[in-house]
Parts: sequence; structure tokens; C-alpha cells
Amino acid sequence: MSAIGRPNSLPTRPPPVVFINGLAFYNALRFNGKKAVMLTYPGEGHPLGGVANQKDLRVRFMAFFDHSLKGAPAHGTRRRR
Repeated sequence: MSAIGRPNSLPTRPPPVVFINGLAFYNALRFNGKKAVMLTYPGEGHPLGGVANQKDLRVRFMAFFDHSLKGAPAHGTRRRR
């Protein structure tokens, strides 16, 4: 009986997302009437490597959930009185 071999190396990072594919997905959402925001960070891949960009994305995630779940003002906007 021969043993089944396994690959010598497994990928350690997810495959990159091609920018044009992300843009097509964003446009499809908008075309179908969905609210969408596309964030791009120059020089960054997927996942983000820069600490400042990671922090910015984390802040935006939290603002999104605060707005969507708690009714807080949307990121970058103020509530009208």
C-alpha cells in the first residue's frame, strides 16, 4: 500500500482580492439599490498589513455596528437637532 502524499507547502495568506472584482461587487450592490461603502487602502493587500489602516478599519467597523444596531449617527455625520 502506498501512502497518499500531502502538499509540501500550504498557503499561509489568503489569496489577494483583485481590485476590479471588488469594484464589480460594489457596483452590483449599488445597482441593486443596496447601501454600500468600498474602502481601499493604497499599498495594502488583503488582509491589511499597516497598523494605522487596521485601526482605521476597526473604528469604521465599530461605527457601522453602532449605527446599524444602536441608532448612532453614521460615521462622519452628526445628528440633527
